[in-house]
Amino acid sequence: MAALTAALLVGCVGAKQSAKMILYDADLNGGPVAGEAKSYSEQIEVGPEEKRVPVEIAWTTKTDESGCLRLAHLKVSRLGGAEGVVIGPVRHSAIPDCGMKFESEDSVKYETVVVSLTYQTRLFLKTYRFNGGVAAVQGNGEFVDLARLQ
Repeated sequence: MAALTAALLVGCVGAKQSAKMILYDADLNGGPVAGEAKSYSEQIEVGPEEKRVPVEIAWTTKTDESGCLRLAHLKVSRLGGAEGVVIGPVRHSAIPDCGMKFESEDSVKYETVVVSLTYQTRLFLKTYRFNGGVAAVQGNGEFVDLARLQ
């Protein structure tokens, strides 16, 4: 199994990355939800300065029975970018409780989900590896680009 995975990753290193490629597509919070769904989308860039790769993060939110805006769907896509940058796996981690804006009149409760990924690339003799959070998406539609802070 490990040999097959390694062969697939090595095969992806030389692949041309010009089209949109879905890296992660998941339904979240499968329980009953009420109200209309709202969709949001943001773009970030990952990778070292010399080999940046644009990544789109799209999410849909719905209100649960307690009035919390929860993520119902999460999709992460690669939008082309530099060749030789291998991205994956992509993961998400939800903060278990709904929160509200700190010191604000806004009383809307929402869920926060951190999107994490791994990437690896080689630039001349140096290999760059990253494994960690790249974005925090919120049920209220707000977005924090953690990749920019790297």
